Amino acid sequence: MRKWLSALRKRSKVNRIQWVSPEGIAYLDVDGHLRFFDFETCYQNWLNQWMSPESLDEMRRNNNFDEQQLAAYIERRKLWPQVGERNAIGQPRPYIEFHTMPPVCFYFKDYKAFRKIADEVMKAGWQTFDLS
Repeated sequence: MRKWLSALRKRSKVNRIQWVSPEGIAYLDVDGHLRFFDFETCYQNWLNQWMSPESLDEMRRNNNFDEQQLAAYIERRKLWPQVGERNAIGQPRPYIEFHTMPPVCFYFKDYKAFRKIADEVMKAGWQTFDLS
């Protein structure tokens, strides 16, 4: 897990998602207040992390990319609208963590509940990276 994520992690105790729309997710926070985060901001947070000079230098070194290969990699990354990371076999149970600042993570009681929200995010036009 990236250091900036683990340092900022804010987890909800259970899935308290109220609805998923193409714009984002509405949920109840631990105090019962209705909150909303938008997927475009999650995507921009993810993109900024992966497109940072440090990340690009690491990608260049680890893959022996020349400038043309690095530019192609950047273009492919921009086409993947990632808004979070999911883990169907996560401990203590399945979860989805979104690229909010700080990150918001929802745990699910079972795989069926997890899959329902993961599918709704995908149907809304966004992606989550599978950590399973």
